Amino acid sequence: MSGSNSAERKRHEPLVLVETADLSEEDWLDYRRRGIGGSDVSAIFGTSPFRTARDLYYDKLNIASVEDDEATGLPWKWGICWSLW
Repeated sequence: MSGSNSAERKRHEPLVLVETADLSEEDWLDYRRRGIGGSDVSAIFGTSPFRTARDLYYDKLNIASVEDDEATGLPWKWGICWSLW
């Protein structure tokens, strides 16, 4: 960059596509399934300790979610992985 520093850079505001404050959980999940979020990227790259790319694919198609599997449902909700204990 020619002579500009980080203080002069324009700050970008995030683009809010959907206001989620008053959505039901089901509606929120419907919107979430329509795209790829930051928390989905590690599953896509195969580095997530919480879900696989297949889990993500099934969740996006609303075929099954991680919560449907009793063995992984609670750790997913808690944000921890049993294998780390």
